[in-house]
Amino acid sequence: MKTPPYHWWRTVFFLIPAITVYTIVLGTASIISSLWDRRGYFAHRCARAWSFLILKTTGVRVSVEGLDRVTRGTTYVFVSNHQSIYDTPVLFWSLPFQLRIIAKESLARFPVLGWHLKRGRHLFVDRRHPDRSGILGRWRSLVSEGLSLMIFARGYT
Repeated sequence: MKTPPYHWWRTVFFLIPAITVYTIVLGTASIISSLWDRRGYFAHRCARAWSFLILKTTGVRVSVEGLDRVTRGTTYVFVSNHQSIYDTPVLFWSLPFQLRIIAKESLARFPVLGWHLKRGRHLFVDRRHPDRSGILGRWRSLVSEGLSLMIFARGYT
């Protein structure tokens, strides 16, 4: 299928600026909220709103099957192989749980995104020197608070 000629212009002049604004505004709200919400619950709501806006703006429709097999209020470990740039927005929007992710350490250095992840109590791993026992200890702490974990398995084998 041939891409319509306006596609490139739409991406450069609408989608990229819109997603940049969503990221800055909701990331800033998330970071500010961490001053009073140490558990990161509001930050997670910001991530869900960011995810919804990205999916809506880009016209991605998501159909979820199997949510009837999970119980709200229970802690889960969700695993994704991270095949697309849409994985994070789809999962954060579709899964009705307070999620924290294990992210590669380099993401912590990105302005706004890294700050949001740090302040929202997500976990980071240096893939060159993985500290598995340290990650598991921090994960146990999150699980004891009823938070679920999202692992993007690609690169963590």
